[in-house]
Amino acid sequence: MTKDAKRFVDQWIDENVHPTGYAAVGDASKAEQLARACWVEADKAGISRDTIEDSVGNLVDYIELVQEILAGGLSL
Repeated sequence: MTKDAKRFVDQWIDENVHPTGYAAVGDASKAEQLARACWVEADKAGISRDTIEDSVGNLVDYIELVQEILAGGLSL
């Protein structure tokens, strides 16, 4: 199930996290907002927060990392 959760989260991020409009590094408010929205959709899909955490770790941190990458602050 964790592979399904990771796939779900990554797909959700691809559709909902874009490379503009994010707060400065260290301000997690937008990532927290996005994580809440992701959790709502995951719940509708039958994927629990625990399963998400098992697959990607802390979702807010995961989304913040993606934001930094998209903003050009980090690279893979």
